[in-house]
Amino acid sequence: MTAFDAVTLASIFNNIICSLIGCFFLFQVSRNQAGHKRKAATYFFLCFFFLGVAFTLMMIRVWLPVSFSIFTANGLYVTTAYMMLFGFLSWFRIPVRGIHILIMVINITVIITAMLFFYLHYRSFITRVYIGGINNATLFFLCFVVCWHHRAQCGKGEKLAGAGALVCVLASLIPSLLMSVRPEPALFQVSMTITQNLGCYFVLGALLSLFLFDQIDWHYRRSVRDELTGLYNRRYFNEQLDRLLVRGSGKGCLALFDIDHFKKVNDTFGHDAGDLAVQRVAREIQESLPPGALVARYGGEEFVCFLPESDEPLARHFLEHIRQKVSDLAVETPRGSVAVTTSIGLCQVLPGTPVSQALKCADDALYQAKRAGRNTLVSAETASG
Repeated sequence: MTAFDAVTLASIFNNIICSLIGCFFLFQVSRNQAGHKRKAATYFFLCFFFLGVAFTLMMIRVWLPVSFSIFTANGLYVTTAYMMLFGFLSWFRIPVRGIHILIMVINITVIITAMLFFYLHYRSFITRVYIGGINNATLFFLCFVVCWHHRAQCGKGEKLAGAGALVCVLASLIPSLLMSVRPEPALFQVSMTITQNLGCYFVLGALLSLFLFDQIDWHYRRSVRDELTGLYNRRYFNEQLDRLLVRGSGKGCLALFDIDHFKKVNDTFGHDAGDLAVQRVAREIQESLPPGALVARYGGEEFVCFLPESDEPLARHFLEHIRQKVSDLAVETPRGSVAVTTSIGLCQVLPGTPVSQALKCADDALYQAKRAGRNTLVSAETASG
């Protein structure tokens, strides 16, 4: 065995180890997921499983018939690319249907047939390199397109996963490009070894990052969102309001909502009915406010919203609409229908106003609305710093 052969075998063994590590960690990840994320993790696990089998066959190919090695290795490489593609489809809640499986089977059959044909009849190594490289690069590019098209606005893990797919595109094409310049099998072997190492490790890191950043985002969402309504919580609202007023340059209108006689709803119909009423009111508020409005659940039955760059007449238009929609609600519960109303306190806020002062202004207006008989909207004087 030459030094070149020893280095090549060591690199292939290195890829096998990477594949085993990928299988181990992705299997652990899949056990802690559910639904579409569990399916995605399973497909990614299969991706590294088939890749590891392909690398193993590469290591022992000297003891196997050449036609068998060509048949199985190329079939496994294509299967690996499809497992990655199916994993990304599952991650973005795109179901993997029977037609996708059929396309995969047809693609694998065509590739294997073409490889064997050019080996048995033309002994054309370069043609087989081009066919395999272009086919796999196309599949990995589809993975990138899926990630790019469906990525979340701040989905760091999804962006890294897309970058991993692009690395696989390059890893598939570089050996073919080098063969077109210098058609030497040794050069092809070296380029394949290097690009496979790069692609294997980069993709493993990108896929693990996909689940890691998803968990980070999940914990962040739980830290800023109210569990019952899905609205922002009080702490996050105060932080954002401070940023908009004290550190920003815009004015706006602040409103506090309070569900009228909420204790009576809980006492008469039960706390489950109270929770349902809170959810329905929260949904009406969120759906009725204009884009850019900041809305949160401020307490048990209290809500707060800030409309940036809004004056009092415009804010009253939206808030009166909300008040009317809430008064028309009929929340159905096992103990009967619950009618709810809301009182609203509105205050126009100028730039530089402290958060505590802006909230006190809106709270004073809310208090006046309750004293006026509830189910009404009252505006307070403008709050300023």
